[in-house]
Amino acid sequence: MVDVECGDWWEPSAAPEATTEGSSATSAAAGAEAEEPKSQQKKGKRGKQNDGEAKPAKAAKKSREKKRRQQRAAKANTACAERAELVQTGNEGAMKVLWEAFTSTMAETLSDIEMDVLRPQVGHFKQPVSFNGKYGEGHQFGDFLAASLGLKKGATIKMPSSPGSCSVLVVCGGALRCIELINSIKTANITQRGSLAKLFAKHMKLKEQTEMMKSRVVSIAVGTPARVKALLDAEAFSLENTLVCVDATFQDSKARTMFQLKEINLALCQLLQTHILPALFEGTNICLY
Repeated sequence: MVDVECGDWWEPSAAPEATTEGSSATSAAAGAEAEEPKSQQKKGKRGKQNDGEAKPAKAAKKSREKKRRQQRAAKANTACAERAELVQTGNEGAMKVLWEAFTSTMAETLSDIEMDVLRPQVGHFKQPVSFNGKYGEGHQFGDFLAASLGLKKGATIKMPSSPGSCSVLVVCGGALRCIELINSIKTANITQRGSLAKLFAKHMKLKEQTEMMKSRVVSIAVGTPARVKALLDAEAFSLENTLVCVDATFQDSKARTMFQLKEINLALCQLLQTHILPALFEGTNICLY
């Protein structure tokens, strides 16, 4: 008979103990795995709750922004209407509109002394008294121009005596508006055929336009501020005895005038500073449409 020591007898029981420990660890891991989806579910619920709270806040923010845009648009429309009314009152009103637009843009660029030198006088303006149409309307521009020049029915604009000058210079905000006013001029039949000039970038290159203006006799030139300034800088033509007409009251599809379009307004004011306003003291006249 073999003697069995206590230690030898208990050896086989060590495996069940290890199994028990392993099963406990497995159970704990399973419990942890089971808890993970629950925590994710809680996070998901919190995220949905936050999204639900954020939607009304976003909607309220959009509503406030829309209201501010509407208020700005209403304010701009009111300002445009006031300017148009002033322009229609005559020379003093037109002078006020132009000068306020110019000084508000160039206040940081020019000193008070430089401003005073450029300040126009009422006598420089030629707002028509006999024009009964609506300012800013493209199809009525030819009639407005005829009234500004004092033309009788059927009469045409007097042609300049030599190339390098024009009888009328019209300044618009863009090429499409230039085309619209040119068509109105043609319809009004106030100029000789072939004496109109288009002065904007999409029509011809600057060099070609410079050569054209130097060599042609032009009755009416219609262009954008930047291109007109570039041509005058290049001495392509002069403003001597010219009537300058600024398309000031026309509003685009977003109810903005030239004065409200930053780049165009700046180009216009630079054109006024360097060429148009100084020319007013040398025989040039100006009107606003």
